[in-house]
Amino acid sequence: MTPTRLLDTRVGNGLSGNFVANTPRVFQVATRAGIPAAAKAVTGNVTVVNSTNAWAVYIGPNPVANPSTSTVNFKAGQVQANSLTVALSPTGTLSATYMSNPGNTTHLVFDVTGYYMAGTGGLKYVPMSPARLMDSRFSNGLYGKLPANSPRTFYVANRYGVSPSAAGITGNLTVVNSTGGWAVFVGPTAIAKPSTSTLNFNKGDVKANGLTVALGSGGSLSATYMSTAGNTTNLILDVTGYFIP
Repeated sequence: MTPTRLLDTRVGNGLSGNFVANTPRVFQVATRAGIPAAAKAVTGNVTVVNSTNAWAVYIGPNPVANPSTSTVNFKAGQVQANSLTVALSPTGTLSATYMSNPGNTTHLVFDVTGYYMAGTGGLKYVPMSPARLMDSRFSNGLYGKLPANSPRTFYVANRYGVSPSAAGITGNLTVVNSTGGWAVFVGPTAIAKPSTSTLNFNKGDVKANGLTVALGSGGSLSATYMSTAGNTTNLILDVTGYFIP
């Protein structure tokens, strides 16, 4: 599905207000943004923002105050994202826990990119050896650096072993040589001002994040570098598998 923001505690989307350390909070996923009530799991991207201290965030189907696993790890104040595939609860909810010292707080953002249903009627996943389908440093897929807030489209299907009928992919997105910080959006359609993000970073970071994303018309993807006007960056996309009917 087109990436959709289902949680942003900064603006009261899904949940309102900061997470408090070691206190799980539950938010609804199924029946929102076109996700069926019978959905069993989702793919997406979780981002931590404005944390007062370091450690981790856990996301899972059930509330856990002291999780034994983590979804994203970060330093105090860092804007850090990570992709995930996670089961939903029987009622279609997810629970998130900010793991830190007592008294600390953070905001949390969650963008959903797809969902799983019971049965065999959906798309089939085909894993493949990782292949670099886009590297703007060497005119692979795209030529030259991406200017801020100007979406650029490149083709994925029917390249490097990806099926011509592919409807979505899994992979890894890397930002290189950015002149300013913020985020990159990757999705099936060109959007100059996206409401979701795939990867967040600071100026000059070489930073990567996984993704599961639907393909657009003709098997294409669009990428937007979200930053202050005049900034530029290079992008790399490595594909690890694809979905077909």
